[in-house]
Amino acid sequence: MSKKRRIHNWKMEEVVNEALKYKTRKEFYKHSSAYSYARKNNILDEVCSHMKQIYKIWDKESLQEEALKYKTKADFTRGSAGAHKSAVKRGILNDICSHMTDFGTKWTFEMLQEKSLKYKIRKDFERGDRASYGYAEKRGLLNIICSHMIKGVSGFNSDKPGILYYLKVETRNFITFKIGVTNLNVKERFKHDELSKIQVIKTWSYKFGKDALEIEQFILNHYKKFKYIGEPLLHSGNTELFNCDVMGLYQ
Repeated sequence: MSKKRRIHNWKMEEVVNEALKYKTRKEFYKHSSAYSYARKNNILDEVCSHMKQIYKIWDKESLQEEALKYKTKADFTRGSAGAHKSAVKRGILNDICSHMTDFGTKWTFEMLQEKSLKYKIRKDFERGDRASYGYAEKRGLLNIICSHMIKGVSGFNSDKPGILYYLKVETRNFITFKIGVTNLNVKERFKHDELSKIQVIKTWSYKFGKDALEIEQFILNHYKKFKYIGEPLLHSGNTELFNCDVMGLYQ
């Protein structure tokens, strides 16, 4: 008589880490019961956002149903890019987004300029306010409203290959953990005097930096209650520090 398969009681943190092991949903579904947990708890799109996209045929009814999951267009674009793109092509985006709180926002140059002044680098602007960033990019205003931002190794191009990295950062008074993205390697990303503070725990490579950025954003949002708040520990990237090993990868 065959033994019964042991049922694993998944936790959210474990599911995020488990999904990162796979490149496609098919592999995730085939090899891990965490896939079922993610689907039942409506987080499958989020934990699989780094994976190769599986083509889905959207109709008006399914698009309407998908849009109702989101409160703003920015969240819709970030959380279900395929559905958003299909709705735009069909010319029904405004119809299915009429319930959203940012529906009908009319951006002016002054509004976009005010939004951009909250950020020092484009990466943070894109991650922190995708709605105004995307509109400015579409209107060709991005270079103008971002002219005050710092240019250098902290910049990130989401269209180029990218690396998602997870680090231990140790100073004399603190031990923290950092998630981040870069188009460089980790040693090139940080200044020379910072390297002694850093231990690379794990890295993941992506053909397009935007995929790495989506995973970084998901992790930052999901573990935001563990974010480090205190004196700056690095020259840049202090907003992506956690006060504990949120990924559970450090041994």
